[in-house]
Amino acid sequence: MLVLYMSAYMTITARSPPDQVMHQILLVHFTLGIITPIGQLTRAMIVGLNLFSVLCVGEPPVKSTHPADIHFYGGPIVYLIGQSLFLFAIFIWHDHKFAINGLHRRRSQPADDVEDTTTNEPEVSSEMARAPGSDAGLRVAHISKQFKSFTSGTVTALDNYTSGSTLAYAASQTSSPMYGT
Repeated sequence: MLVLYMSAYMTITARSPPDQVMHQILLVHFTLGIITPIGQLTRAMIVGLNLFSVLCVGEPPVKSTHPADIHFYGGPIVYLIGQSLFLFAIFIWHDHKFAINGLHRRRSQPADDVEDTTTNEPEVSSEMARAPGSDAGLRVAHISKQFKSFTSGTVTALDNYTSGSTLAYAASQTSSPMYGT
């Protein structure tokens, strides 16, 4: 984009009639500035260094005493603030998955399969029968967890999870040579 901006700037400077150069440069600057932030930075550099006598205004040309004008520093500042706000809005929209109606269609959720939720394997059934009666140090019974997602609807992470383990309890009761017990 920098090459495009600079080539347009140089072409206008070299090939336009002298009385229309500043008007055409401003036209290119404000047109290309909509899509390219680097054009704004380049314009600010050109104004700051007074290259191509861009600070000269009026007849006879004199150096402008008010560089905050929209044609000097004001234009790049306004465009950069506007572009920053626009890109920040796109970032937030994408990050939070906000959708304008019609842009994103909700995907239909598949129906829950009854066979998957009611059938337990023999190992699962035996663990579910053993865990409530055990006096294990670590015991979890009938845990289910679901999360809501913007894109997938409801997602099930755990479905009726049961476990009882004496491993953690036994490990905490053993002696440790490191601590002298």
